[in-house]
Amino acid sequence: MKGQACSWADMRRVQRVLKGDSLPGVVAALKRCVSKGAVSNWRRSIELMEVVQISEKLKHFSPSHAEEIARHVQDREQWLAWVQKCEKAEWTVVELRAQVRGIGNQEVQPVGRIADTYLNRIKRFLEDIRRAQEMPERLPAEVIRVRHQ
Repeated sequence: MKGQACSWADMRRVQRVLKGDSLPGVVAALKRCVSKGAVSNWRRSIELMEVVQISEKLKHFSPSHAEEIARHVQDREQWLAWVQKCEKAEWTVVELRAQVRGIGNQEVQPVGRIADTYLNRIKRFLEDIRRAQEMPERLPAEVIRVRHQ
């Protein structure tokens, strides 16, 4: 099951709960519904949010972007520069990850559902070619001539 995207308002609510400004039952209920990895990701985003002072002026930059920067950029003094670069270039999370890892000039490989779609189309195309080769009588004459030249 894919997680729901968080807004900065959601992250501020989570920040208040994780800081202990809420009742213990609220903290337990929040942590019970998610994995430990999700809580760790929240903490990363909140840490960047506190260091960089995220404002409402950022239109493109989201908590998912913040998580990637906090995960891959060790020097906290560079976080603000990365936030500004991401906002200016309007990178997706995948593109930001490639930039942060230093492979930004290379083509970003499709991931997840997009990669599966491409892979399935290629598999169908290859299967169609195989079927066509099994029935040369159904191929147009031009294709047969090109194949045998």
